[in-house]
Amino acid sequence: PIVFWQIWAFVAPGLYSHEKRYAIPFVVMSTVMFLTGAVFCYYLVLPWTIQWLLSYGQASAGAETAINYQLTINTYIRDSTKILIAFGLVFEFPLLIAFLAAAGVVTHRTLLAIWKYAVVAIFILGALLTPPEPVSQLMMAVPMIVLFFASVGIAYLITKSKGDPGASFEEPAEHDEIARDEAEHHDAPR
Repeated sequence: PIVFWQIWAFVAPGLYSHEKRYAIPFVVMSTVMFLTGAVFCYYLVLPWTIQWLLSYGQASAGAETAINYQLTINTYIRDSTKILIAFGLVFEFPLLIAFLAAAGVVTHRTLLAIWKYAVVAIFILGALLTPPEPVSQLMMAVPMIVLFFASVGIAYLITKSKGDPGASFEEPAEHDEIARDEAEHHDAPR
């Protein structure tokens, strides 16, 4: 949010009033989405992650190879800050997709076509952005997948509101593709 505020302070004087009208909701939603992600992380992810880390070595208590995790304040602050920022940024994904859909860069069909790759990329990103333990990785990946499919719905609504006749979740009829192929073949020089 602070970065967006600084960008806004730099860009706003050069914008017309009708351009500011579109930018203000974007800045407000960006802040709300970032804070939502950070609050989600603070109240749900961090307690589970810390609980899991602290109980990790207790399962083998009494054994000579027991692992005792000692959480230092520096580690806690560093890792907590990193994961809070990561969740805040991840929760802005629907806003990014809304911007790209409004600009005509992506559509809901494009997103649906790549959903399998997106899920794999989400799990990889979850592994990179969280501490190296499975609980926080999973707790980041699941909301990201939900946000991805919410972004598909947002892209659909934006495409539909633009009056795009192809704005539906249905695939084009097969006979339309066949007719198009026949027309191209018929018009081709011999």
